[in-house]
Amino acid sequence: MHTLIVIGGGFALLIASVLLGHAWGNGIPGLLTGAKLFIPIWIICSGLNMWIGVQHGYSWGEELPIFLGISAIPIIVASLIWWKFS
Repeated sequence: MHTLIVIGGGFALLIASVLLGHAWGNGIPGLLTGAKLFIPIWIICSGLNMWIGVQHGYSWGEELPIFLGISAIPIIVASLIWWKFS
């Protein structure tokens, strides 16, 4: 359940990034900037989630597949937005 909540948080951050980029960046170019900036921010947030999991007793090997899933799903959507509107 925690994984789904974190992925939902990733989508919420993606939506916020894209909408703020669109509002502050004069339309589509700002939307693209928001999608591009989301990717490194989300990798950092996913890494922080992995680190917290390791600190709570999980091994790196147990956390790595979760990290990849949590990172990949919102990043793929951000990449599709970036590709679609470029």
